[in-house]
Amino acid sequence: MAEARKRLAQAAAHEREADAAVTQATAAMQHEYDYALKCDDDGAVEAFGRWLPIGRKAILAARDVARQTALDRTVAQVAFMEAQAALEVVETLMAQQREEARREEERREQQRLDDLWRKGGKA
Repeated sequence: MAEARKRLAQAAAHEREADAAVTQATAAMQHEYDYALKCDDDGAVEAFGRWLPIGRKAILAARDVARQTALDRTVAQVAFMEAQAALEVVETLMAQQREEARREEERREQQRLDDLWRKGGKA
C-alpha cells in the first residue's frame, strides 16, 4: 500500500512537471510572437519565422510528455485503488476470522456450561 501511494505521488509530481513544461513552452512561443510583432525590424520577424518550427516542436514534445505522464498517473492511481481495495478485503477477512474465533469460544464456553448443568453442577 505504501509503495502504491509513493508511486502515485511520484506520478502526480511528474505530471505537474510535464504540465508546467507545456505552459512554459507555450509561454515562450507567445513571448517570441509578441516580440516579433513589436519590432519594426524585418529581421525579428524573419528570426521568429525561423524559430517557429522549433517552438512548435517544443510544444508538441511537451504535450506528448504531458499525455504520457497523465497516463502514468492514471495507471498509478488504479494500482493504488487496487491496493486499497485489497487491503480492505484483507481487513474484512481478518475481522470475520476474529468474529468467528470469538463465536467459537462462546460455543465452547456454552458447551462447558451445558456439560456442567447436565452433570448437576459438579465440577
